[in-house]
Amino acid sequence: MEKRQKEYADTILILQNEKKTLKAEVEDATRALQKSNEALKNEQKLKNEMAAKILECQTQITRLKETVAEQKEQINVMEKIQKEASELLIIDPTQTCNLADVIVNNKIAYERLNGKVLLVDDLQYSDGKWSVWSKVHKYPISFEHSDFKIFPQFEFDVTNNQNLSSVLNRIVCSNLKDLYLFKITIPFCDYKKLTGNKISCLYLYDLIVYDEYGIKVKIDKLWKEIKNVKSLTHKFTDNESMHEIAQKLAELAPFPNLKWLYLENVQDGFDLQAFYQFLIKNTKVACTIKCSGESLKQMKKARKEMPKLPKGHYFHIVEYK
Repeated sequence: MEKRQKEYADTILILQNEKKTLKAEVEDATRALQKSNEALKNEQKLKNEMAAKILECQTQITRLKETVAEQKEQINVMEKIQKEASELLIIDPTQTCNLADVIVNNKIAYERLNGKVLLVDDLQYSDGKWSVWSKVHKYPISFEHSDFKIFPQFEFDVTNNQNLSSVLNRIVCSNLKDLYLFKITIPFCDYKKLTGNKISCLYLYDLIVYDEYGIKVKIDKLWKEIKNVKSLTHKFTDNESMHEIAQKLAELAPFPNLKWLYLENVQDGFDLQAFYQFLIKNTKVACTIKCSGESLKQMKKARKEMPKLPKGHYFHIVEYK
């Protein structure tokens, strides 16, 4: 009996020791868990602080980008004003002349033009030849005969001239009202000189404009140069990618004077739903879209699914022929 009691006592003692050991291990594990949780909390706090700092930096970068963009826009406007002013300043009234001053025997007498600035109503290039207009009279003209400049007062019309840059420095563009550019490729700096902010009517047909890196300039950048335009016709080149065009146009600021807009040769991929936002922004515009027969049905179907435009809007989709 005593032996059995001793065995029980020993067993109880062993169990008590194991309990103490287990309790110590649990306490150690608890303390380790607490430390781990604290470390995790600190780590999460650091992550949150880093995320906040990153967000703050991103916000500052966005603001800086917006500031830089605004400053660039201001610089562009100033440069444009300076160019226009310089063009006007260099024109000495005593050096200007009209067609009546240089026409002899129904032809231009180039010896009378040398060193002069010729004031004309319209300047045109087609079929490989230049011509000038004054009221109802038209005369062929060549830049090769003498050193002179031409100052078109109203219209400049260029068709299929791939060497326009070579003579553009002899054309004063500061007073243009109507500009027609057909099937030509020009650098963006020439496009900016031609358009300016005074253009009232602009016609762009199969026009390709490239930047200083030889990359084609997108439509939204072209349209940003013509903020005061009243009538705009833009014909897309064959197989031109329509991807994102409508979206980029919808992102543009409204055109306060735009009354007539014609988009021609619109092809598959043009997002009519996105373009709807452009129409909403420009409340005065009457818009006509001309698209190929293949996409005409799709465009008209998309038109029916669009919300109705506010009263007074004119929007028409027709077949491009």
